[in-house]
Amino acid sequence: MDYLVEKTEDQNVLRLSGDWTVSRAAELKDILINLLLEYEPFQLDMTDVSSMDLSCLQVLRSAYLTYEKNGNELILIGDPPDEIQKFIGETGFHKHDWLLGYR
Repeated sequence: MDYLVEKTEDQNVLRLSGDWTVSRAAELKDILINLLLEYEPFQLDMTDVSSMDLSCLQVLRSAYLTYEKNGNELILIGDPPDEIQKFIGETGFHKHDWLLGYR
């Protein structure tokens, strides 16, 4: 499994690891929808993500906007690997408020 949901009294964390590319975008969307229904707010940790493509970044952005619209928060924690941060910068997604720290 390339993701883990950790729930404690004071926080809920989704930890992604491995490859998150177009072949897994629908799976990521389903995970995020289920989390939206079960937890509010929650944190996303991409520290152990080895690759990600534009389709999954778009899913994450959509999830962020959906959570915000519903009064929930999707908070990024940890630092993804440099390659992922570089990719986020190249795509222009780092200009969005929820990814400002990743360039």
